[in-house]
Amino acid sequence: MFGADASDDLISIGLSGECAPAALSARFDSLPERDNDMTRDGELAALRISGPAPRFQIIGPASAMEPIWDSLCERALVVP
Repeated sequence: MFGADASDDLISIGLSGECAPAALSARFDSLPERDNDMTRDGELAALRISGPAPRFQIIGPASAMEPIWDSLCERALVVP
């Protein structure tokens, strides 16, 4: 159904900084290069957010996001 509420099914993680592309490249074959672009990899979507440093929003189901979260926690500073 178009426009259905998926808030209980999807997780979103934000990542920013010069290390962001390298940290995400282990999971994504390609990342969006321009602001507001999006790439997909299976159930995951990566969106490029405008800003002075690389910024990304990753969205997907919890089962696909958990390995990304675990990997990012090893490489990046988690800010609640």
